[in-house]
Amino acid sequence: MKKTLLAAVAALAAACGGNDSKLDPTTVKFTYGSSSTPVDAATTSSAATTASTALSATPSMDQTTTLDSTAADPNVGSIITLPDMMSSQVMASSTTVMSAQTGAAGKAIQVGIGKLTPAAAGFDPACVTASLTRVTYSGCVVDVTNTDGTWRVTVNGTVTRALLGTGPAIANVAWDLSTHFDGTSTTTSYSLALDVHQTGAVTITEPAVSTDDWTLTGSARADTNMRFSMTGMSVSASETLLTDYNLAFQYDAALSQATPTNGTIELRRVWTEQPAGSNQPDVGVLFTWNGGTVTAVFGARQ
Repeated sequence: MKKTLLAAVAALAAACGGNDSKLDPTTVKFTYGSSSTPVDAATTSSAATTASTALSATPSMDQTTTLDSTAADPNVGSIITLPDMMSSQVMASSTTVMSAQTGAAGKAIQVGIGKLTPAAAGFDPACVTASLTRVTYSGCVVDVTNTDGTWRVTVNGTVTRALLGTGPAIANVAWDLSTHFDGTSTTTSYSLALDVHQTGAVTITEPAVSTDDWTLTGSARADTNMRFSMTGMSVSASETLLTDYNLAFQYDAALSQATPTNGTIELRRVWTEQPAGSNQPDVGVLFTWNGGTVTAVFGARQ
């Protein structure tokens, strides 16, 4: 990842610094229609499979699920990391530098809130507290060492869940997490720092009749900032990934498998600070499920 990032940044940055003007990413909208450019079938299928895998974990977040004080809820982690995973599949070619950067941030977050226990991730278990409705990360730190150096990941924030109703189970899940990733290469003498602030809220509703659809509605946001420096060069860049969910899906309890049936997931990746010398496009993608068939198209920026 770091060699890819180095090459991409070097190609983009002929001067020091970046563009200081930033916009409100929520004001950037996209339109979709019959003339929209389709995403190729293989990429669409791959991203749709990613969505199904993440959705397969959501039904267990009901009244019977107790969050473990020694591990973050992997089901919640699946929802939080889903936008990053889908966007990396469908938007990677559009934003070379930030793809590499966001991929690193995604891995850092998965270490922090994924399926690993704090002990397995290298965290001090004392930095994680949990109850039926909340997981809190307080300065959780893990060092990742490879041939390019040692990179430190720090996670702070909360994941909360409100359980509603005694009939069809309803779970309101919200998160506010900050992840910092930094280090210096021991082989090519560059330093890299990433900050990701993830927020979001979704509602998961279980049907009263098992053969009916579950629903997932809500939104997510990830603000990512990158700072890269080496001899004679310094680059900064920022982007925001916005996600809107309005999805129905069938759930096979025997197989623990979810299949989207109808609805949409929209991803919008917006640059709030371009790297110096770069003019990367904002990207919007709309996934639409209709009777189990999925299509995806790129949007036109308004």
